[in-house]
Amino acid sequence: MKRLSVLCFAMVMSASVIAAPETVEIDLVTARIEVADRKHPTHKLAAEELEKHLLLIVGERRPAKDGFAFVIGSKAPGGKDAPEWTSLAELTSNAVYFWGDDGKPEKGKKRIKARHGSLFAMYGFLEKVLGVKWVRSGDDGIIYKNMKAVKVPSNWNYSFFPPLELSNFRAKDRTFAWKEKWEKATPGPLRISSETAMKRAKDDVMWMLRQRHQTRNKFWYAHAFVDWNPKYIHSHPEYLALNEKGVRGNPNGPKYEGERVQLCLSNPAVQNQIISEWLASGTNLFLNVSPNDSGNHCRCEKCCSWDEDMAGEDFKSHKSDRHVKFWNILISKARKYRPDVQLVAYIYANWRLPTRREKIEYPDNFVGGIVPSIYEDSTPLIDEWVKRGMKRYFVRPNYLCYGCAMPRGLERFLFEDYKANYKQGMMGIDEDNWKRGRLMDFERYVIARAIAEPNLDFAVVEAEFLSQFGAAAPEMGEYYRRARERGEAARLEIVKKSGGRKIKALDDSLLSGSAFAGHTEADLDGDLAVIARALAKDGLSDAERRRVRGMQLVVEHAKLVLRFVTYSTAGHSDEDFRKAGEELLAFRLKHGDEMEENWGALFRAYPVEVRLWMRMHIKKRFPEITDP
Repeated sequence: MKRLSVLCFAMVMSASVIAAPETVEIDLVTARIEVADRKHPTHKLAAEELEKHLLLIVGERRPAKDGFAFVIGSKAPGGKDAPEWTSLAELTSNAVYFWGDDGKPEKGKKRIKARHGSLFAMYGFLEKVLGVKWVRSGDDGIIYKNMKAVKVPSNWNYSFFPPLELSNFRAKDRTFAWKEKWEKATPGPLRISSETAMKRAKDDVMWMLRQRHQTRNKFWYAHAFVDWNPKYIHSHPEYLALNEKGVRGNPNGPKYEGERVQLCLSNPAVQNQIISEWLASGTNLFLNVSPNDSGNHCRCEKCCSWDEDMAGEDFKSHKSDRHVKFWNILISKARKYRPDVQLVAYIYANWRLPTRREKIEYPDNFVGGIVPSIYEDSTPLIDEWVKRGMKRYFVRPNYLCYGCAMPRGLERFLFEDYKANYKQGMMGIDEDNWKRGRLMDFERYVIARAIAEPNLDFAVVEAEFLSQFGAAAPEMGEYYRRARERGEAARLEIVKKSGGRKIKALDDSLLSGSAFAGHTEADLDGDLAVIARALAKDGLSDAERRRVRGMQLVVEHAKLVLRFVTYSTAGHSDEDFRKAGEELLAFRLKHGDEMEENWGALFRAYPVEVRLWMRMHIKKRFPEITDP
């Protein structure tokens, strides 16, 4: 009898296991949102964002008190505490719980220094379960499918931990950040208001959150010594670089302050002054000594003796050895006061190439910000610096600082380049960026996705991006592949001609002209034919059609710019040039708002268009332009 009871019990248990539901159906219309702490900034934002996206997906919301619950800021029953920086989510029979490292009050303060644990957990649910994608900043970039309910595997859970210590995508609208600089060069009708620029900047910040970008280890770095020219030109001119005319200080004059100031690195007084200022600021863990942008390196005898130039080599070609020697001296001095000091310096421009003599003597005290060119392979460049002692480094590309109107088609290259850097061991990414319109959306998206999920395949990310075009996705995929084939070939041709690496590489923001090499008007006409087929597809929503139309404008604009630049060269009449300029200007004035472009970047950015607009005497037509 006892054996029979045990058998019956086993049968009951077996039946209950078989009967256990494999999925849980969530009614998205009636599901309610519960918040652990409505005053907590992360919990509050997570609730707002969840409600916003649910409303888009279902069209109407009627939360019920006894309905399914989305619980923000509380761990699931039996759930584990979230480790630092971690986001967790878990499904139960009647709720999804979102929790994680949401930050703690600062020492001695009541205000919470928020982190994004619960918020990122919620975004994970939106993406992985509801299929939401954020292909660009702003509401138009939210891609979703309409549904009233969703079935979720009963064992569903999610976790996220930021892969890098530093995850920075400079996505804030540069038109606002540099408003005066850019807007002075832009015709009045194309200028945007500060309110519009601020909205775009806020949209970009939200877009980065939706992409789950989180910096775990914040440290200060930027071009250092920008104020040393006016600060010391009179009292200590010996601190400043000796130029080719035998004069100390910046060539722009004693009042110049900015990213073109160079120092006399070999001067012990300079080294001691840097340490003194660091001590006076509180002996911070990070000592930023990033060199400034300039070829005006010091030409004094001692600084030159620190170089390892080859016979006949241009003075400005290779300045890595003098900089590494300088950094080693500074670390040696700083370690006396703080043994764990982290000296941070850009490895950039003509000191980006690996040293020929010097090595980094204190690898544990050095953080390199390596800035490769888009026209070289960053992988061996980083490997060679590692062999010279670089242990901790972040990559700080200018890849998206692009001042040209031509499509580049480099999204796959940028994606794979990022993944290669990640596998090499980079501890962070700081992706500089000139915010543009739809022209750069694909490149921006692939990098943003790789920052959060570096193990994704390009084909997956490509499909995500193309989903914004609905039924026209195949045709738009064909367009992007056409542009990619030309862009990658043009880039490789430049790399081939340079032997794989340019000794004297311009900043990527100044290499726009090379983009013209990959396109002809016939190429762009072919692109427009493909996009026209996309627009002719049945079943496109208004939003999908608008997105396709946006790319059509990008290509039409590129064709006009190509003609404008081509007609500016020898062999073409001045009349043809001016006609091309008028057509391009008319197009911009007509479609300026629709394209959401950073027009200042085009009208002002060297070396492509600015000289041509000066030749067009555009200031006579638009007298408000004061800085071409």
